[in-house]
Amino acid sequence: MQPGEAAFCSARQRGIRCIALSPFVRGWKLEKLAGSRADNASLLLRWLTGKPEVDGVVVSMRNKEWVGANLAAERAGQLSVRELQELEEKLRVLSPDAMD
Repeated sequence: MQPGEAAFCSARQRGIRCIALSPFVRGWKLEKLAGSRADNASLLLRWLTGKPEVDGVVVSMRNKEWVGANLAAERAGQLSVRELQELEEKLRVLSPDAMD
């Protein structure tokens, strides 16, 4: 279970709606992940919007290109099994024990 995931699940069980903020790796560490920043942002947004315990997501969109990219990520839908494995592997770089 991801850090914070238990809190979202607990809130959901209590009937509390859950809104996720800053889904793109705390501290904007996308550049530390393998691959392009845009692809990683898309994977993270798709992962988060596919979580049943998350009712909504608030993301920063500082320019119109980011708006388009975020909309495209949302339209792409949930991650495939392969994409989920790819994302989990990338996140291990940031926190080797975060996926355990």
